[in-house]
Amino acid sequence: MAKGGRHTRGAGYANDAEKYLEAVLAGWTVIRLTERQLDLDFIERIVGWINTLPAASHTSIGDQLP
Repeated sequence: MAKGGRHTRGAGYANDAEKYLEAVLAGWTVIRLTERQLDLDFIERIVGWINTLPAASHTSIGDQLP
């Protein structure tokens, strides 16, 4: 059985890369995370970074978290 999925090899990987590029060109910030990074430490780091962005200066995203 082959390891990895559609998003980690071949045409699926290329399609994902194209989508990421289009998102960035449209002004989005793309943050790719692994399953292991979906924990409080990584999320706090991302929230901290978001709160440094100019648009976040009016409302802190950390204030919106439960």
